[in-house]
Amino acid sequence: MMRRPLCQYFSADPTLLQEEISFCFNHPTFGPGSIPPSQRHASDPDNAAPGADFPVALLVPHGALCDAGPVTACGYAALSSAAHLTAVCPQTALMIGTSHRPAPPLCLSAQPWLLPFGTFHPDAGLISRLTQQGIPVAELYHDQEHSIENQLPFLHEVCGSHNLHIAPLLVSSALDLTSAPQWAQRIASCIRQTPRTVVVIGTTDFTHAGAGYGELPSGRPQRQHGSVSAAELLAYTQSQDGPVLSAVKSFDAQRVVEQQQRTQCSMCGLHATVLTMEVARCLGMSGGRLLSYAVSSQVLPRDDVTGFASFSFQ
Repeated sequence: MMRRPLCQYFSADPTLLQEEISFCFNHPTFGPGSIPPSQRHASDPDNAAPGADFPVALLVPHGALCDAGPVTACGYAALSSAAHLTAVCPQTALMIGTSHRPAPPLCLSAQPWLLPFGTFHPDAGLISRLTQQGIPVAELYHDQEHSIENQLPFLHEVCGSHNLHIAPLLVSSALDLTSAPQWAQRIASCIRQTPRTVVVIGTTDFTHAGAGYGELPSGRPQRQHGSVSAAELLAYTQSQDGPVLSAVKSFDAQRVVEQQQRTQCSMCGLHATVLTMEVARCLGMSGGRLLSYAVSSQVLPRDDVTGFASFSFQ
């Protein structure tokens, strides 16, 4: 069995997909500005240090390449830079994705993932360790979810898919956030037992605003598209996201929860964010860095907007 690509947020044509990836990395304002050096050779088992600690974890958007992509690319440029500076390249990516549909609190995929440019194979050892900790394999919930799939074109660009394996882990809103630290300890223990270098990558988007999302600036009635100006939506989204972004940057998962509840920020990825931060903490990381932030309309003008941010933890 193989997980087939949805290709809902990027092109199914490999040539067009490469053009989209180039757009993301080369974006002069919200992207890195250039395509980073490939670390594909370093992820070869003959060139990597098995089991070495990878120095950063990422929290990146899972939106479409056409608007979220430049911000997402900043996360993967940071991954490439860390691999280059430390001569340690990840051999496995633990992908902590957001489930946009009802699903178990946590669930894994153990299938190969087919993409337009090749196939990512699962890290069977890490997945087995995680299942022993009580996380089920449930392919059904991964089949129609885009949050992890949307990371793979970037991973392929930076690390390739031949030697880099993946461990896809979906997180749903059914996860009791008070249990996240305990789950994080179990997950970090599994990573430490893995004889491969593992990078942790979580996904979230932030405020979703506009009539299509049913969220408008305070005091404005729910009216038709175009009734709220682009400038209003931009300012509203930035104001909603600001406190939560600050909390993520402070590397305080409890503060993230508190700020999201206070502002009612409509982020789709709170649970994945908290778990990613807790896993990073258990792996010895102690600080966060905001790499890029944009509201989607700043990249691609539309009536409805979403806030996107990339963070690294180190």
